[in-house]
This record gives sequence, C-alpha cells and structure tokens, in this order.
Amino acid sequence: MFLTEMTDALSIQCTKLNIASSSKSQTIKKKSVSNNVNPKKNKGKKKKQMKVDKENATSTDASNAESNCSMPPIARGGATLTFLPSTKQLLVLGGADRVGEEYGFRKVGLFNLETNAWSLDTLATGAAPGPRNGHTSTLIADRWLYVFGGLHISSETCFNEIYCLDIKTMVWTKFDLNSTGTSKQRPRPRNGHTACHVAVSTDSSKASIYYFGGSSPAQGLMNDMCILDINIPVVPTTSGTNDNEQAIVEIAAPQWRANCQKDVIQGTPPSPRESHTCVASNNTLYVYGGRSETAVNSDIISFDLLTNTWGTVQNTKMPNMAHNMVAFSNGRHLGMYGGCDGTKLLNTFYFYNIAMNMWTEPKMNGDIPSESMACCLASSSTTTIAKKEIKEDQEKVDDEKKTEGLEGMEKKKDVVVEERLYIFGGSTMRKDLNDLFTIVVPTLPSIEDEKIDSDGSEPVVTSSNKVPKDAKKRTVTRHVKTKGASSAR
Repeated sequence: MFLTEMTDALSIQCTKLNIASSSKSQTIKKKSVSNNVNPKKNKGKKKKQMKVDKENATSTDASNAESNCSMPPIARGGATLTFLPSTKQLLVLGGADRVGEEYGFRKVGLFNLETNAWSLDTLATGAAPGPRNGHTSTLIADRWLYVFGGLHISSETCFNEIYCLDIKTMVWTKFDLNSTGTSKQRPRPRNGHTACHVAVSTDSSKASIYYFGGSSPAQGLMNDMCILDINIPVVPTTSGTNDNEQAIVEIAAPQWRANCQKDVIQGTPPSPRESHTCVASNNTLYVYGGRSETAVNSDIISFDLLTNTWGTVQNTKMPNMAHNMVAFSNGRHLGMYGGCDGTKLLNTFYFYNIAMNMWTEPKMNGDIPSESMACCLASSSTTTIAKKEIKEDQEKVDDEKKTEGLEGMEKKKDVVVEERLYIFGGSTMRKDLNDLFTIVVPTLPSIEDEKIDSDGSEPVVTSSNKVPKDAKKRTVTRHVKTKGASSAR
C-alpha cells in the first residue's frame, strides 16, 4: 500500500530554533527564563536570585539585550504565528497563559529566520486590538494582516471587529463593520474559529477571507460560514526608491458578505464546533476535527469554493482538537500536528491523503517538541535547484518556469519544493510553552508515484500509535470558556 511505503521512506526533520550561539550562551542563560518554563511560576523564587538576574541583565549591552539576544516571547497558548515572506520573519500576536494573563497587539514579537533571533521591542501604532487569544490572523498580498475575533478571558468577552496591520509601516487600522445589503448584520463575536484566505482568480485586486465556526461564552458553539470581501490596496511605485514600502497606504474598508447562511452558502454545514482547523487546497476548503458539545470530532468536511456548497462528511477515525493543519503544495496532502485526541495531548505529525481518506505518520527526527495543544503554526514553501552548478542553471530554470509553470517543473528531478513549518508556544498539562521549532518536509510524492492497492473506502492509520475509536471527555485546561460546554481547549 502506498501509505506504508511512504511511512518507511519519508521522514521529517525537526529543529529547535532560537538557540543562543556560543558567544552569547552564557549571557542568555543567566538573564533569561529557560524555554518551556511559565514565567508566572517564577514569582516564588528567592529574592537573591532575582537580584542576580537583574544585575546580569542590566550589565549587557542594551541594544543587544532587547533586539538580538534571542529572548523569546512570554510562554502562551492561543496566539497566532504568521510567516512574512517579504522580510523572512515570523510574527507572533496575542495569546494567553494558564493563569489568565493575556497579551496585546501593540508590542509585537518578530523572529528573524536569517539571524535566528527574536525582536520583542517592535511597537505598532494606530488602533490596535486589545489583549485576546483564540483570534485569527490572515495575511493578504504579503503585506496586510487581518485580525478577527478572539476572547478576553477576565471579562469573558468575545470580539467581532476587523483590524488590519500594515506590516511595512506597522500601523493598525480598525474597521467596525456591518455587512452589506439590507440585513446590516455582522458576524457574532467569537473565538476558536478558523480563517482561510481565498484569492479571486479573475481579479488580482480582490480577495476574500472565509471564517467558520468558533464559540463565545454568551452564545456557545457555532457552525456558520462568514465571508469578508477585501479590496487589496494599490501601492504607488516610485522608480529607483523604496519609499513606497514605508509610505502609509490608505486601506479601503472590507465588507461582510450579506445573508451568507441564507443566500450564499448551500448544503448542510458541519456540526457546531471550536478549536478545529480549516485549510484551503485548490478550490476546496477542508474543515477537520474540533470540539463539539459532547465529543472531540474526527470528521472532515469539504466546502466547494466555486459553488459555495458543503460536501459530504468523511470520518477519518482520528479525533483531534486544538491542533494545527496545513495544505501542502502538491494539493493532495494535508499535514496535522499536535492537539488533543480526547484522552491525551499529542506531539505527533501526520499526513492526510485527501483522495484516499488515509493517514500516515512519518518518522520525526531531531528535536521533538513537547506534547501540547493550542500552539500556533505558520508555513512557507520554497523552490530550489538540486544541482551543484546552481548559478549556471538558474537562468535556464527561470525561463522554463515561465513556459511550463511550477507544476511542470516539479516533475523534473532538478527542482525541489521544500515545505517548512514553524511551531510556537502552546500548553502542556503542566505549563505554557514559548519554544520555536521548524519542521522540514521534503517533496511529497506526486500522483504518478503513488501505488494504491486500496479502494480508499475506509480510512487507514499507518502508525504504531493507537487512536481511540470514540472521543472521550477530557479534563485539560484551555484558554477559552464557552456557554454550556466543557472549559477545555
């Protein structure tokens, strides 16, 4: 069977980032809280040790200490992590720890992938969101980051405003929107929902974000699909300068599509849920897992973006919630990491074959993250030439890409598409995390390489780990409270 062969042949490499270089290791070790430790639990340390830490911190060069000392953000779950292609950075926003401390959006955390260092002193101006967790952050046109929803734990308040961060200027804009049309009704406040960016193929100046599900303390679990339509700003070009990158660009207010549930969305939606995932692959969205009123879900439901219609439900026999999922560039596989299956926390990585409804667990090598839930994930994809004479072939390959497209190039042996995932934070049963890991996934098999001797009628888990047949109630702490439901996430 193909998946068994894939399990034997395919492995993924995990690497822990944000590890201090030898020249800085002593300084960082003295002045920083070690990774995997919740800073809230350090309050009981002896005053003497606190004094030593303070002296060591102040004796270090100030600029190095604040911008390039690899001090990670405070441990948390329920944050968002976004890969910024234009700057090769990771952006962390929001989140909360297990004692209810939440983190805002005025001071953002940036991790530079080229220098392997955190910068925690970047200030964003404008109308920034307040502290929250369980929100979504969606990057449009590599520049504008749209934030929606989230929960403020102490007040048990969810939000439904739209905020946009221009990552070039680090300026926030707030949109207090109603939907277009006669209903004038924007989506209900929520957290634990999902968001997917969908480009409009016929017009590069337009995009949409599809939001699904979530929950709130006031209204419980939800299963509605809400669509935000966006007009991508036109950035003026200035010949020979980069002034346009730093210039403030006026952003047109996006619009909620009116009467989605009545007039736009067709078919039977998934059951109400939170802490699920939704990813886009080709012209389809896939909603998977999450927590319902009585169970952790194992179903996957497709949504056709061309007809705005819900598809049939498939039982993957792999329950999970508060996990992360990503669609790979070959369009045939999804990747899932971490979460909670209803009985235990996970740190495993699985591939899901969409057409065959089958899972496989590749071998994980290197630095293996802790079992956790509510961590955040970002992904990137790069194309490289697998030859020694890279410079000599670069011009030829670029020309072939233009004529054949990337899909045609992927079939050639001299081009490799590398998928790279980044995982930050999350919560274990005992503590919150602030580790940062990267997972490198090599080129996945194309359809020509697949050897299928199964009709695909039943899902198969090609792993030595046993998966519970039925999701059970669990007693883990989460970052979101919902009405009439367990408070775990």
